[in-house]
Amino acid sequence: MVTNRNVDEYIQLQMRYRLLERVKEQIKALLVGFYDVIPEALLSVFDFQELELLLCGLPEIDIEDWKRNTEQFLVLPIYP
Repeated sequence: MVTNRNVDEYIQLQMRYRLLERVKEQIKALLVGFYDVIPEALLSVFDFQELELLLCGLPEIDIEDWKRNTEQFLVLPIYP
């Protein structure tokens, strides 16, 4: 039973269950696949912010950079 005396412990246990325990097997499968692509030893040199930057890139899109580094070709449809 949750009381005023143990409400903090209850909330902590609920959070642990909802964020970790409930999805434990899914997280494990995700990590196994991730480590197949990038070995864990190579990831250990990065903190979470550096890893996020490597995986996701910069949070803003630089349109001018895209324009400078994009080649466009005219593609015409071919009809038989």
